[in-house]
Amino acid sequence: MEWIDQKTERKERLTRQLDETHDVALLRRMPHLLAEEVAQSEPKAHQLPPRVRQSLEIALQQVKDGETIPGETVFREIDEWLGSD
Repeated sequence: MEWIDQKTERKERLTRQLDETHDVALLRRMPHLLAEEVAQSEPKAHQLPPRVRQSLEIALQQVKDGETIPGETVFREIDEWLGSD
């Protein structure tokens, strides 16, 4: 819960600073700064490396084409490889 208190405290401090500032240029930039920060902190699928995206596309196509192995088969083969009964 400490991080919630710290977050709230920081927000309150920032709000006070914004209320007290007379720097119009800063106030104009704030929405853009915050939007940039949010955009950078949100993970996006298009940020995946090309090699990873290609692998995912191949895997999805294999699923569509029915080129999959049932889970039971996979688990049985793993048990066989490991020498489990």
